[in-house]
Amino acid sequence: MSFKHIMIIVVVAVSVFIVNLDVSITNIAMPTLNDYFKVGTGDTAKIVLSYLLSLSGFLLIFGKLSDEFGSKNVFVPGVLIFMIASFFCAVSESLPLLIASRFLQGAGGAMIASTYGAIVIQYLPQNISGKAFGLITASGGVGFALGAPIGGYIIEKASWHWIFMVNVPVCLLTLLLAHYVFREKPAAGESAVQQSASAQPPESLENGGGFDYPGAVYCFLFLAAFVYAVNQGKMTGWLSPSIILCYAAFAVFLPLFVIRERCAPKPILDFSLLANKHIIGGFIATLAVVMTLDGLSFLFPLFFEIVKKMTPAETGRLLMIFPLLSVVLSPFAGHLSDKKGPAAVSVSAQFLITVSAVLFCLFDQESGLLLVNLALIVFGAGLALFFPSVTALVMSHAPVGREGMAMALYASVSNLGSILGISIFEWLFAVFNPADNTSYIMNASDVVRGFNATAVFAAVICGAGFLALITSSAKKKNEGASLQA
Repeated sequence: MSFKHIMIIVVVAVSVFIVNLDVSITNIAMPTLNDYFKVGTGDTAKIVLSYLLSLSGFLLIFGKLSDEFGSKNVFVPGVLIFMIASFFCAVSESLPLLIASRFLQGAGGAMIASTYGAIVIQYLPQNISGKAFGLITASGGVGFALGAPIGGYIIEKASWHWIFMVNVPVCLLTLLLAHYVFREKPAAGESAVQQSASAQPPESLENGGGFDYPGAVYCFLFLAAFVYAVNQGKMTGWLSPSIILCYAAFAVFLPLFVIRERCAPKPILDFSLLANKHIIGGFIATLAVVMTLDGLSFLFPLFFEIVKKMTPAETGRLLMIFPLLSVVLSPFAGHLSDKKGPAAVSVSAQFLITVSAVLFCLFDQESGLLLVNLALIVFGAGLALFFPSVTALVMSHAPVGREGMAMALYASVSNLGSILGISIFEWLFAVFNPADNTSYIMNASDVVRGFNATAVFAAVICGAGFLALITSSAKKKNEGASLQA
């Protein structure tokens, strides 16, 4: 691995780090922002929501643009936009300006998230792509995990403005490094698809290459409507006028998007990607794993604090097991993907995650720390192996010239899993508790019943993901590392 390859990985890893950091860092600032702007939680929740709407709504659009204009030509402006938006977030003295700046920040995040996989495939040799995905995954995990502690420390020592301002020098350094590592075209022969990063048809740069503007509008509207409804439904009421309007928008714009993409000369989403069994298997497994991760992460504190009588600090230390394992083992998982192939590693990882979900089903008031720690360790090891390998699996089967689209679709599936995981697991948990008793969470037996129900659901969907990966890799087990044209 050359110095330039290392610097490319650093640029991408730092960019993914700050995007994930800003997903979680704002949550810790909510009470402070409520006091600062003299508003309720419903108003400050829009700060988080605007970021999620933009991030989710623009992923597929920027994925298509990266295929048209080159991944670096979307990735680098994405870092610049993220930096500018972070500055405006930091200097915002009104809530509307902060919300608008967060929306712009989400757009920059979407530009980064939809292209980093294509950057790895196009600018790095094939034999180190798994290792690169492992390091990038570890960086993203660190960013998400450190959001709350870093945010809390900055707010305590300085002010909430600095949780955004800290992004500016990091982004500036990343831009300087990007100028160095991307100023030359990829060297011929390093990777089978690198020439596609720079060999863009001149006409696509001059007239937009027939960019599918109606499809882009339909794509953003149906995704934004879905995210808003799922995110705000419980707060405003599932039958409130705004949520019903979102249902209607989703029902109208999703079919319009599908119809448009099937006839557009240069669609935002090429549905032939979904005909690739390796890609669709990776998507199904990713959806199951992210739903399980986000859903159970929401419920773990309830179980440990109410059922096991742990303090918040003890719970926090216990729950650091699986993110720490993910961070430590992810680089090894990437290296293993390069050696054994991402398909084999993905299947093994999915098996471990399914086993951990089964172990979670055994959690009750009598569960000892041995079972609890074993389940969390297996879960963490499975996650560490899964994300680098499944990303490499999907991207290694992306057709040349469609790497950005494949990465954007993968990121969209991951976002969907996160949104659905919290909503469905919370709903299942509530179903198995007395609906008319607002203090039910103080009853340990009710918490156990609700938690076990969600764990069974997690085991079922993770098992389905395992079968999807087994089926997709059954005929060509060693095919995962090869690029599909």
